[in-house]
Amino acid sequence: DLNIKENEKVILSVSEFIPRKNYQTMLKAIAELSKTRDDFKYVLCGTGELLEDMEVLARELKIEDRTLFLGYRKDIDKIMSLSDIFYHQSYHEGLTMGIMEAMHFSLPAVVSDVRGNSDLIDENGGILTSPNDIEGQVKALNKLLDDETLREKQGAYNKEKIKDYYLENVRGELKKIYQENSLI
Repeated sequence: DLNIKENEKVILSVSEFIPRKNYQTMLKAIAELSKTRDDFKYVLCGTGELLEDMEVLARELKIEDRTLFLGYRKDIDKIMSLSDIFYHQSYHEGLTMGIMEAMHFSLPAVVSDVRGNSDLIDENGGILTSPNDIEGQVKALNKLLDDETLREKQGAYNKEKIKDYYLENVRGELKKIYQENSLI
């Protein structure tokens, strides 16, 4: 349905289109990446106040053939399962559900080195970059696009690491903390 060719890798972003999510920088990095390769699609899922502006920016950057704006989706699981890299460059976060879902689906990640993101992703599961470092992001994306073994290794690591955040494990940890502090 998405018209992605078999030889194309999928870079995925899932979040709200608001200023702190930094889509403008990500689209500029994708434009730079597109100058040297044509073996990927950038898939963007979400809605928000900046969605139309980012669609216009993609046209201005001449990457509309590389980008797919899918809007709000109820089938993120299917989209994640066909993706190769999760890409998220927000300026600040808590614990990002999009990253957590990507980890569950064994995706390596290129994310901004900010609190929340760096709590989830380390060098074993992806590449941390500065949110405004277009060159660094392009380098990180190229590295993962070029190395299937690295993508698989980081994805497998993320799949295992995210289990610590599964609800049943978090409940167990909270119960232990409450018991140790005589709260229950």
